[in-house]
Amino acid sequence: MAIYPGGENLRIMNINDILKSRNITTVAKKAKTNEFCSPCPKCGGNDRFVIWPDENRWYCRQCDEGGNLVNFFMIIDGMNELEALEQYFICQGKNATDAADAARLAIKKQAGDPHKTFVAIKREKKAATQSKKSSKVDAKTWLEKAATLIEWAHKQLLNNQEQLSWLQNERGLTLETVKRCKLGWNPSDLYRDRNEWGLTESLHKVTGKPKKLWIPAGLIIPGYDATGNLARVKIRTGGAIKYVLLSGSEIGAAFYGDRSLQAFAVVESELDAILLYQLAPDLVCPLSSGSAAIKPDTAALELIGGHMCLLMFDADDAGVKAAVNWHNLTSSKLWIIPAKYGKDVTEAHKNGVDVRQIVEAGLKGKEPLARRELTADEQTQLINKAYERQCNRPDPQLSALIGEMEAADGNNVEFMRVLNKINSFFAQG
Repeated sequence: MAIYPGGENLRIMNINDILKSRNITTVAKKAKTNEFCSPCPKCGGNDRFVIWPDENRWYCRQCDEGGNLVNFFMIIDGMNELEALEQYFICQGKNATDAADAARLAIKKQAGDPHKTFVAIKREKKAATQSKKSSKVDAKTWLEKAATLIEWAHKQLLNNQEQLSWLQNERGLTLETVKRCKLGWNPSDLYRDRNEWGLTESLHKVTGKPKKLWIPAGLIIPGYDATGNLARVKIRTGGAIKYVLLSGSEIGAAFYGDRSLQAFAVVESELDAILLYQLAPDLVCPLSSGSAAIKPDTAALELIGGHMCLLMFDADDAGVKAAVNWHNLTSSKLWIIPAKYGKDVTEAHKNGVDVRQIVEAGLKGKEPLARRELTADEQTQLINKAYERQCNRPDPQLSALIGEMEAADGNNVEFMRVLNKINSFFAQG
């Protein structure tokens, strides 16, 4: 059973558990009970990623790469060897401290140098995390191409009312936020020559032909590093693999907002970070870790320093693991929103939770009042305001909420939940 940092042990996880924690569904092959297939967490596809859970081994036919769990964290998540070993030992049931010790010991044994010190290993780790971008990437070319893609995709999104409505209704993002963060839309899969993007050319194992850079259809989400520069592009596909990190992207944390505030909040997904930026731009600088398995990079650690940092990860096992990776920050505070309000920042916001109030409470060291009950007068005013607004300026989202409210009449708990959602609707402007 997974627990919060500082407890005993984490639940033992195999390769199958890891994929499931990332919302990747595995399917058992009919003829072989211990062989499963799924989309690849790195390149996508349908069933090209094969795993053997009893042996904790994996192989991707498209990437032509595979190995054990340590190889998985290094190749799929871009970790260095020490980080991958730490994550491996956490999956074996060790807590964060024991896992770090075991990883360092494994490195020392592998090096065959009994005199190698903790300090030397720690310096090596820092050097390895200075830059996550591979030396095989021409950074200047890649950034130019990525910036062009983002500008083009942003224009596509502004002309796509269906996707804009989805961002507003499902993710709580206003048009102003969409524009500020340069979100975009790619209507169809694109394939480009890798060398045109500054990426090293590689040959397909089966066809022998050069592999293409795959830019899947979906929501284009730029990510900015600790200096405010474009560092990665993530695409929400809506498919079996929800998110694809564009090849050549940095793997470090993505920042959204004012980095000079000297207060930070870490969430897992970029869209959660962007919503937090919209709701509390003057309180914290939100950043996305990008994945529950990825640890903070050196640039993020240096920027956060000793400043207040709220760990607002998802309220699930993956969120707990993410907190393990970040809790060593001297100024960090575990501030996960209770699951009863929603599994993440976005879901809590949709359920009428005052997320800004949650952040304020965290910064002030107070217990969060996630949902203030509306007085009878406030309820009446809100209901009248909803009907009046719908009569004067019809809105499909408000119409649906009014329908929920009327259906909940007589059920006080559900009625109050819907009123909080209506209140949140008006708070969005």
